[in-house]
Amino acid sequence: IEELNIAKEKAESSDKLKTQFLSQISHEIRTPLNGIITSLSCLQMELEDLELPDLITDFNKINVSSERIIRTVELILNMSEVQTGSYNVQKENINITELLVSAIEHYKRKIVKRGLELVVNFDQSELLVNIDKYSVEQIFANIIDNANKFTKKGKIEVKLFVEETSVLIIFIDTGIGMEE
Repeated sequence: IEELNIAKEKAESSDKLKTQFLSQISHEIRTPLNGIITSLSCLQMELEDLELPDLITDFNKINVSSERIIRTVELILNMSEVQTGSYNVQKENINITELLVSAIEHYKRKIVKRGLELVVNFDQSELLVNIDKYSVEQIFANIIDNANKFTKKGKIEVKLFVEETSVLIIFIDTGIGMEE
């Protein structure tokens, strides 16, 4: 029993250390990256008047890469919290329509820029749902980002409607699809 208790304490200590390590790494990567992104954004605004297409292309590549790094760090941290059981679900009444519109707006320019059609079909303008806002934001971001990445041509469609006591949000795209 004593050996089991010692092993349990070591495992708990290891989990705590892993969580602290990932949090620290996340902070150490995110902080300088946010500084770089802010500086690049200021530089990009200063140079917008110059018509240099190669420079605009380079800035766009840097922005996409920066966002990808930040999302990767967030995903690693989120997975760590879920695996260690340390993720704290904070449910509150949130207007899910507004949350979904915000996620769509974040990706809209990228989707349209790639020549894809974006179709949004909602039958509710305000719909309060008791959810963990951060988790649902991450879910929407992942689904829309993947639809954008893996759809070469065609459209991305988002539908939201209420059916009896359920809120249904449907994402449809003409991308490559997923394995069953």
